[in-house]
Amino acid sequence: MSRSSPCDGRNIPSTTPGNEQGAEITFLVRWARTEGGWRDLAGPPKEKILETGRLLIEPIQPWHAHLLYENLTDERLYQFIPIDPPDSVDALETRYRKLSSRRSPDGSEVWLNFAMRLRQDGARKNAGYVGTLEATVYQNRSAYLAYTVFVPLWRRGYAREGCGRLLRHLAEDYGTQVVTAEMDTRNAASVSLAESLGFERVGFTPDADHFKGSVSDEFRYELRADAILG
Repeated sequence: MSRSSPCDGRNIPSTTPGNEQGAEITFLVRWARTEGGWRDLAGPPKEKILETGRLLIEPIQPWHAHLLYENLTDERLYQFIPIDPPDSVDALETRYRKLSSRRSPDGSEVWLNFAMRLRQDGARKNAGYVGTLEATVYQNRSAYLAYTVFVPLWRRGYAREGCGRLLRHLAEDYGTQVVTAEMDTRNAASVSLAESLGFERVGFTPDADHFKGSVSDEFRYELRADAILG
């Protein structure tokens, strides 16, 4: 994965915090030929609300900033990634406005960013958000995916449920063939998440990064599209 990937507009790297511990996990998605031929990023599938049994996964809009900001300020979300919480609601709204274009300025990348909300809280505008999902899709048929689950909602299965749905979205609507996940080796919960989604560990990178006073080693996992679609 590219360490300069603007998946969420913050150049998030491949190191990740724990599964559902305000976590961010990264995946590299390689594109391949499908029954209908190669997918063309000049005409990506129309973005839509994704659904699971418990979640509505909404495309990010600027107004989400006011609903998500407070939960995104928890320092525990950033333990295993070299970024910090957003500076203000206004800064987050500006970033979400940029991401709501769904495209990089030069048109070479597709930006998919979502807010995860509990289905039963649909009637309450400021309630029920559990985290975010993000993916950047590149012209070279690769993509970067990340997630965040807010601290009060850790260990309830939302990361697995949301990531699983977004992986299916990428495989079904973008024709992916194999997904690679890289994460900080200290991040036992994200390792567990990757393995629960069917990933197989295929590599290890020592000294992959250095941030917040410590060295980050990384594991590499892979998952093929046929396993995603099952």
